Amino acid sequence: MTSKAGFPNPSPPWGMIDIILVLLLFFLLPGWVRSALGLIPEPWREAYITIHESDLPEGMLKETAKKTPPAEGALPPAWEKLPSFLRKIAEQVNNSELVKRIRIAEEQIRLAAGKKAAPPKENAEPETPFQGEHPLTVLILVSKRVPRLTWFLALAFAAAVVTAPFAEELVFRVVLLRGLLRYIPSAFLTIVLQALFFAFIHIRSPEGVNDIEKLNRILTGVGAMVISHILLTLFILAWLRGVRHAEWRDLGFTRQGLIRGILKGVGLFLLVWPLMLAAQRIVQAVMPQAVPDPVPIFILALGLGTLFLRTRQFAANLAMHISLNFVSFCGILLLAR
Repeated sequence: MTSKAGFPNPSPPWGMIDIILVLLLFFLLPGWVRSALGLIPEPWREAYITIHESDLPEGMLKETAKKTPPAEGALPPAWEKLPSFLRKIAEQVNNSELVKRIRIAEEQIRLAAGKKAAPPKENAEPETPFQGEHPLTVLILVSKRVPRLTWFLALAFAAAVVTAPFAEELVFRVVLLRGLLRYIPSAFLTIVLQALFFAFIHIRSPEGVNDIEKLNRILTGVGAMVISHILLTLFILAWLRGVRHAEWRDLGFTRQGLIRGILKGVGLFLLVWPLMLAAQRIVQAVMPQAVPDPVPIFILALGLGTLFLRTRQFAANLAMHISLNFVSFCGILLLAR
């Protein structure tokens, strides 16, 4: 007997408790690892994981332009209710990272409501050379310009192309997507829900990087992300296999159709990537002050969810996710000045 998704078991041996546990670890582990990195002896931190003012070319973080302040006016009550409600829940569980993301989401929704931006003010916050850039992009740009920091490129590559795709596919396509199928009869609705959640966690602030402290926080954050992704991957595999007694096929780990699945993943990436780029351009044209990441990532997650349920092959999803991150990484590396 097979499920609607075609997996060997009618439903996965994990449920809502496991989904909540894995998602909590996904959000909390990076903070714990970052705290642990703070315990590294000072000489080691200064020598290997700290960027100094003297490492950067003069004026690299210099303020360059006036930034247009956020649009004025409040959202209508109908727009405000959901983000405010979610923020209160996040504050109750004391998850500062989630509160931050929800506040950014509120700002994005407010911009989407069609409010006009206020004219620039004399004391408006200045823009920076890295205004709106993704943290990994900033790390790559800095590493290319600073000879002592070129080893950071390996860290950025590991984060973007190796650890993030593996951990995120396990969390969102294996644990979340398959787990939700136990409770939601519609595979289409389940794919949309996981895609919305995946897009939501990629909301970020359009703030620039204009000081060494922010730059070092990005560096430490990427390092913590690599370590936490590795730990989370090991935990999920041990938990689902050892505690929930899941088969490897339940997780999409099977040799059958492996090569075909990888080719399908790369092929779907080639189809979805132009759609993502088009969506990004449209968002940038409509809302120039907003960070467009969630829209193309929502499209990506729709493709990843559909691919996993159709191929039942984890390698297919890994191929698609790695292809996107690899092309993006190489593009930044080649085009960075």
